[in-house]
Amino acid sequence: MNQLTSNNLPTRPSKPLKNAQTSKNVQLYHNAKQHMKNGEWEAGLAAVSTLLESYPDVQELQNMHKELKRRVHQMDSSSYKKNPLYRAVMRHVINQKWVSGLILADRLVKQYPQVSELLALQKDLRLRVKLQKEARLRRRLLLAMSFLVVLFVSVGGLFVRYLIKPAPLAQLIAPRLDLNYPPHYLFSIYGADKPIGVGLSPQGDRIYVTEMGGSRLVKVFDRKGNPLQPIELPHTGIGERAPVYVATDSASQVYITDRKQHAIFIFNHDGEYINTLIGPELTLSQYVQQTQNQLTGDKFSFNVFQNVVFYLNGDGQEQSFPMPYIPDWSPLGIRVDRNGQIYLTDVEKNTNSMMVINLSNGSSSGTAKNQLVAQMGSTGDGDGQLSFPNSALADSNGRIFVSDGNNGRISVWNLQGKFLFNFGRGTGEGALSLPRGMVIDQSDRLYVVDAVGQNIKVYDVSESKPRFLYTFGDYGSGDGLFNYPNDIALDNSGHLYIVDRENNRVQVWSY
Repeated sequence: MNQLTSNNLPTRPSKPLKNAQTSKNVQLYHNAKQHMKNGEWEAGLAAVSTLLESYPDVQELQNMHKELKRRVHQMDSSSYKKNPLYRAVMRHVINQKWVSGLILADRLVKQYPQVSELLALQKDLRLRVKLQKEARLRRRLLLAMSFLVVLFVSVGGLFVRYLIKPAPLAQLIAPRLDLNYPPHYLFSIYGADKPIGVGLSPQGDRIYVTEMGGSRLVKVFDRKGNPLQPIELPHTGIGERAPVYVATDSASQVYITDRKQHAIFIFNHDGEYINTLIGPELTLSQYVQQTQNQLTGDKFSFNVFQNVVFYLNGDGQEQSFPMPYIPDWSPLGIRVDRNGQIYLTDVEKNTNSMMVINLSNGSSSGTAKNQLVAQMGSTGDGDGQLSFPNSALADSNGRIFVSDGNNGRISVWNLQGKFLFNFGRGTGEGALSLPRGMVIDQSDRLYVVDAVGQNIKVYDVSESKPRFLYTFGDYGSGDGLFNYPNDIALDNSGHLYIVDRENNRVQVWSY
């Protein structure tokens, strides 16, 4: 049978009306194909049924009509309740997470466009999101007005006091007010494909961004967002690497975790490869020195898929030898403190945990043995258990905070590995959905990136129990809006760098 194309439709109609009808059928055919591509079965069936009235013998239309009838038949009135998206929407509704619930409801309506219950649910969620945004705006306006009132009263009080008893301004200001308010958006850095992790050099002159799309490189930018030479993991193809989180130490060394290589790659400030941490207490250079003493080269790298170690001998020629045994670990989130200790999350399936590793004097030279200082947690959702932890760091009081991703909470431990408490799970403004990257500033404010909440939640952790302060950010693609944020970093000037994954950018915020 002939297929329906613009070539086999009548090209010389006897009347203008017929010519218009022919063009309409061609457009209708393209619309039907697009509906099938989008999974809009009912709309596609209606279009094909109309076309069959004019072209009943076209085999392609008959096949399309048969397939669309089959798919529409499968979409009975209750099948949507079995869809995981529906269950996820209802969980968000129960937890009053209107924005994330609406995002999923929109996707569900595209699959079931004729189900009235879903349309009503979508409409209700849109209203709730609107009301939530209006309430947030009112709170922000109230906060701004309160700030202006305090400022006016303070200035007025200083003026009256000066009239009564003149004195230098510095002697008049007392006590200092400690106001907590959200930062503001500055600009965005583009150039990374699906960015997922961000780290900063100690001087703030390098911004390192890992990407899960494109060539899966670690993109490097200066403080203004201008691109520099990217970092590529040695001896890995695009399909063999998956850089995730990145951190730097006080010596400007760069640490990059990779999910596919199950290792931590170490580079210097300029992106030159130094070493690889292949286990909690073993670097690649240590392994080479222990097992291959006859080698004279000092440049080594490995590829877990090829099961070999590459090195340059004394003549500068590349050679290889078998790779060591790699322990069952899957390093993910990484932070390095001022003392050279690494805080690392391990998402190995049966051993989700957090590690503290001392790499002082051993990260680059390989002459000192790396020390696993502490390991805490196990896989699960109970107290002292973790489920896909993403980030870990220590506060000024010596407590360790772990973003317990799939459990939707922050887990807190002491330096001896004893579990203390959880927070952030539940409902309300301070509740978390999917916590990922974290950072603590000098005022003991903990910033937590909520990937599903599409925002950053801030807590005061200076006391024994954390106190929720405020949230900033919302879902969208405009300036200051997020679409699946994942990580955050802070420089010495107070600038916050936030990975905005699905918008392909890193946002910069400041107070």
